[in-house]
Amino acid sequence: MKLKVHQNIWKIVLFAGAVLLIVFRFDHFIAAIRSVVSASIPILIGLILAFILNILMVKFEKIYFPKSDNKKIIKSRRPVVLLLSVLTVPIVFYIVGGLVIPQFIDSIQVVIGALPQFAQNLWDFAVKRGLDPTEVGISPDLWNQPSSQLIQRVMELGRNFLGGFLSVITSVFGLFTNVLMGLGFAIFLLAGKEKILTNIGRVMKAYLPIETVRTIYRNSAVVNDTFRDFFAGQFTVAAILGIITTIALFIFQYPHVTMIGSVIALMDIIPIIGPFIGGAIGALILFLEDPMKAVWFVLFILILQQVESNIIYPRIVGGSIGLGGIWVFAAVILGTGIFGILGALLAVPIVASVYKILKYDVEKIEEERREKIEEEMDREIEIVEH
Repeated sequence: MKLKVHQNIWKIVLFAGAVLLIVFRFDHFIAAIRSVVSASIPILIGLILAFILNILMVKFEKIYFPKSDNKKIIKSRRPVVLLLSVLTVPIVFYIVGGLVIPQFIDSIQVVIGALPQFAQNLWDFAVKRGLDPTEVGISPDLWNQPSSQLIQRVMELGRNFLGGFLSVITSVFGLFTNVLMGLGFAIFLLAGKEKILTNIGRVMKAYLPIETVRTIYRNSAVVNDTFRDFFAGQFTVAAILGIITTIALFIFQYPHVTMIGSVIALMDIIPIIGPFIGGAIGALILFLEDPMKAVWFVLFILILQQVESNIIYPRIVGGSIGLGGIWVFAAVILGTGIFGILGALLAVPIVASVYKILKYDVEKIEEERREKIEEEMDREIEIVEH
């Protein structure tokens, strides 16, 4: 009894000491946390890549002679499917980049070329209605300059930000290094994932109660299934919308068909706000060339979003998320506010996972209470009968 009391006292003392240390050395504590997070970035990237590549591996394993008893095929299955999975991701990015980047460059050139005439039209529109744009420092001579001079001005401004550009290059190089290390970590994880999971299970069973281990396994399965189904569904829906948009714009002979379709597909991966961002980008590009085409494009996007929300999304994603519309909207808002675009992308599966876990626990507690009440009622009935 005294031993337990002493242990509890030591726990309280250690906890209080840790709290005081954090309070009085909060700046050092935050710096330490940032250092740990910064050092862990390659590992976090590796875990994310391992999750994505594992989805592809499972698909390829079902294709690569799954019923074969040949020892060579069985032995080569893991290296082959892992290699195919690793190669698939950059190939997809290369194909999408090959479609989008040239169109994007062409669109920038078109926008720059159309900007002087567009701005002049706005100037004339303002003057006809008695407005004076010079009050806000806008000179009509600026819009009469050829696009080459506008480009020259942009380049002059760019030279002033050379230091910032070099900083961006350094950041990109650092990101590339982290991704490369993360990819290596992911490959090692996936190459021996069964053995790694087995060892983790042995450690948990050795140090944790069996019920806790079961809870961890169950919750891990819920998180894995939710993230897998969410991203698989989002990418599928985004691809379908991109294809529909591209075909529709091609039929009605719109400009920049491939680029706008690709932008719609890429932005639609982000729930709720993504389609509106993609639609706004496409509408802006079209508006500079033909305002009426931009108006019809916006109407088309609004109709397409209704089709997605009521027909495409429920059939493909279905109940894999398990969240109502209000919860999805709230998750996206909070995720965007805290972590930006990445938060908007990850917030929905995270909240959906927590929701499913809490729902299971609540139903389990309610079931246990019902059983307990039924047992008490049965005992009371037995007492009355006797």
